[in-house]
Amino acid sequence: MPSVDELYAEILLPLALEGTYTYNVPPSIASKVTFGVRVEVQFGSRKRYAGLVINMTSKSPATRTKEIISVLDETPLIQLWQYKLWLWMAGYYCCTPGEVMKAALPGATLLSSETIISPLPVPEDEILQLANPLYDLMRILQARPSLSLDELEKESGLKVLYPHIITLYKLGMIVVVERLAEKYVSKKIKQIQLSDAYATEQGLHKALDLISTKENQLKFLLSYLSLAGEEKIPLDIKDVLTKAEVENPVVKSLVKKGIFKEVTREINRMDRFKNEIIPDDMLLSVAQQNVYESILHQWQEKEVVLLHGVTGSGKTIIYTKLIEEVIKDGGQVLYLVPEIGLSVQIMNRLIKKFGNQITISHSRLSEHERVDLWNQVKEGIPIIAGVRSSIFLPFQNLKLIIVDEEHDTSYKQQDPNPRYHARDVAIYLAQKSGAKVLLGSATPSIESYFHSESGKYGKTFLSERFLGMELPIVTLIDKRKDKSAEGSPYSHTLIESIKTTLSAKKQVIIFKNRRGYSPVLKCNVCEWIAECNQCDISLTYHKGRNKLVCHVCGTVKEMISLCPACGSPRLSLEGYGTEKIEDELSVIFPESRIRRMDLDTTRGKNNLENLIYDFERGKIDILVGTQMVTKGLDFDHVGLVGVIYADQALHYPDFRSAERTFQTLVQVSGRAGRKHEQGNVMIQTFQPEHPVFLDVINSDYSSFYKREIKEREIFRYPPFVRQIAISIKHRQADISRDAADLLVTELKPNLGKRILGPSVPAVARVRNQYIHMVYIKIERDAKLLADVKQALKTFQQGIVKRKLLSTVRISIDVDPYH
Repeated sequence: MPSVDELYAEILLPLALEGTYTYNVPPSIASKVTFGVRVEVQFGSRKRYAGLVINMTSKSPATRTKEIISVLDETPLIQLWQYKLWLWMAGYYCCTPGEVMKAALPGATLLSSETIISPLPVPEDEILQLANPLYDLMRILQARPSLSLDELEKESGLKVLYPHIITLYKLGMIVVVERLAEKYVSKKIKQIQLSDAYATEQGLHKALDLISTKENQLKFLLSYLSLAGEEKIPLDIKDVLTKAEVENPVVKSLVKKGIFKEVTREINRMDRFKNEIIPDDMLLSVAQQNVYESILHQWQEKEVVLLHGVTGSGKTIIYTKLIEEVIKDGGQVLYLVPEIGLSVQIMNRLIKKFGNQITISHSRLSEHERVDLWNQVKEGIPIIAGVRSSIFLPFQNLKLIIVDEEHDTSYKQQDPNPRYHARDVAIYLAQKSGAKVLLGSATPSIESYFHSESGKYGKTFLSERFLGMELPIVTLIDKRKDKSAEGSPYSHTLIESIKTTLSAKKQVIIFKNRRGYSPVLKCNVCEWIAECNQCDISLTYHKGRNKLVCHVCGTVKEMISLCPACGSPRLSLEGYGTEKIEDELSVIFPESRIRRMDLDTTRGKNNLENLIYDFERGKIDILVGTQMVTKGLDFDHVGLVGVIYADQALHYPDFRSAERTFQTLVQVSGRAGRKHEQGNVMIQTFQPEHPVFLDVINSDYSSFYKREIKEREIFRYPPFVRQIAISIKHRQADISRDAADLLVTELKPNLGKRILGPSVPAVARVRNQYIHMVYIKIERDAKLLADVKQALKTFQQGIVKRKLLSTVRISIDVDPYH
């Protein structure tokens, strides 16, 4: 250990900069500076950051160093294995450790000059008890709704600020945010409950006498009693009104008479499923037990096992059993899901089963909640269920990682760095921590299935649905022959099937993977098309907002009635989105309750959960949705799933288009007939002879895989090669092209035919940045892959020094997964 007089620390900053930076450690704080603690440092002439101590050294740097200003933690925030994981990710995904650090840590711990501080409501007597400078800081903050740390430093005159901010944060007097965001407002619902005077048996007789001549009030009271049970719990007013088939004035009359009282209750996303009865110890079927034992057996030799189970086969029950065994022995479990909002049913079952042994991690947590979650995991909470970012949490004794729906594209981070795939990082993390991995899917990714076939992973197959439920009957509808009207997206067969399903009191799901009302606004005279002025893409019309919206950059424009090119009023909306389908089905089926599930209807905090809840409770007859409706939802009464245009994804210019189409159609088909009786799936297509559709009809993954893997081998695509996608962007198209040409010129001598491009993507301009793409296909050779990555990073770092190309933006995506 170097002497206190000459101690230096290597600090990692949350910036896109290579390596660490060396700072002098003042003797007064030397005993507190150790690996993994945060320290306050100045970087550049003015900026301050909370950096992480990575190493201590007595070796004096060649250049003059600045001093660490203060130490922010009493104990290390991260462990050594986490830093090693960050280094591996930075190396594999061609980014910097600082970028990984920024993605990994809770925002409230990433203090910098730009961090926003806001005061929380605090009793005056608590503020008066504060000593200076905490008292002065609170008074400054109370005078302003929010301040950056830079502004607060100037107003307070304090040279050492960050430790005091952390003290106020721990006292619950301030909130630390990385950005100004919409404040969360808790969801509240109105409920109805019998007044205390009428809740007894004697009181009930009295109430019945009072309203004996009021038919509707009597219906409401009896409906309440049948739903509320013996405990006479508060109920959602809408639920009782629906059952009683009466209107709201009936409720007001009963409240006025004092028989009922209205109560307001705050709810969260999990509350709405509390009435669902889930057996505490659900027994495995024979098939599930065999799969469970197979997984345990294969884990003795392999670290990763792929569970391939058809939709509705009860994979979650097997997961639960495995989790139970791991935590019984004191281990931690990470249960990864693609999206928490769409996994709310599974999350609720886990919470019911494991109670306070589980915590949930997702993107809508506040900054305070993220820190609490971090500390929970650090303290050893047994089960962590969450989205891809959960892999960064500070596990203490990780023994099992479950990756549910492992094929889902949501596991891939697209932007910004690090562009990681959570499934692949989870496997690496498990290798380093001695944990086991279970990948689960009804439609495994080609890569994962290839690894299971080659023997790298173990594999097991669950071929039957739980409790003997049958797979749905899938029918292809040839849109070239079966039409209901010229230009209509609905075939006669589909419309008739919807009618039959609704008359049987079953629910319908209609799938169309395009949101909005219409994707094209066109002039019928000069053929002008409304396009985004920042992107090379047409604007989508949203009828509810009466706006034209760019789905790439978010630009919003007013709807127009005259063509700006020729002045003609002959404008037409072409193509279909979910909003238009919802609109037209409301005309075709005026008596049906129709709702839509897409990004536009689920933006609010609880909108998605409310929608799922309403559909589960039978309050919706027809649900129109984008691929949200394909993801792991479990509904009892869906009799029909209709796919409007199955060919759309099949023609997308990507080598995974067939895989995506097969996965999407099988997954959305799995929503039909999951309980009680067999469901139906109607898939509309213009090419019913396509082999992908035939495999979907037969639910034949094996046939699909064999054909697809042959094509990938012939045309050199993953899993036979590694792929790297490089995007080159600039505000001028010729400069973007020059930079792309330069990249290819520099790499071509060593890579030859392995490098492809430059090419222009389907959307060639995004946010006024012109894009050129270069692709590299590399044999599965670790040394060659490492050399190529190093060459790319060198080019990326060096281009800023080249004349005219210094403002070019280069993004490197290893294992792109769009």
